[in-house]
Amino acid sequence: MNRKESPLACAYFDITSPSASEGTEQAPTEDRCDPPSSSANVCVLLVDDDESILEAGKQVLQHFGYSVVTAQNGEDAVRLYQDHFPAIDVVILDLHMPGMGGDDCLRKIMVFDPTSKVIMSSGTAPPHLRRRFRRNGARYFLGKPYHITDLIGTIRSVTKSDLPRRRRRSRKTIIQNPIAQ
Repeated sequence: MNRKESPLACAYFDITSPSASEGTEQAPTEDRCDPPSSSANVCVLLVDDDESILEAGKQVLQHFGYSVVTAQNGEDAVRLYQDHFPAIDVVILDLHMPGMGGDDCLRKIMVFDPTSKVIMSSGTAPPHLRRRFRRNGARYFLGKPYHITDLIGTIRSVTKSDLPRRRRRSRKTIIQNPIAQ
């Protein structure tokens, strides 16, 4: 992780991979990361086995007004999500962790709450894995290392969307006649 000082005097991450756009949606990035007033009521569950990422991520998110709960593995993440349901608005979930990894954790969270807003994160995730995350319910993928504007922009995009995750349309077409005869 490259730690640098931003003009806001908080750490930011260079959290992007070259092929992060394949397989899952990418959140629009913003030029500025002003603390939004809408973040005051948003709770983020940040899950990563790297303690330095948890600590830095928590500080950055709190700087931007988010409430943050952290977990170092999938088992704790599922337990915390269930214990704090429905207070957790967004889950940022690392893929590679000891014990229950991010992929299994994603599935368990989605079984518990199919409308949950999960952002998957990893430094190594080929396109076929990103497509699988999307099929399993993840809203976005953030490749590591990611920049603070990508992190905040993704959270903002996910929390703006109160609609259920888009589903694939059936190949069958149903034609209805609006005029009753």
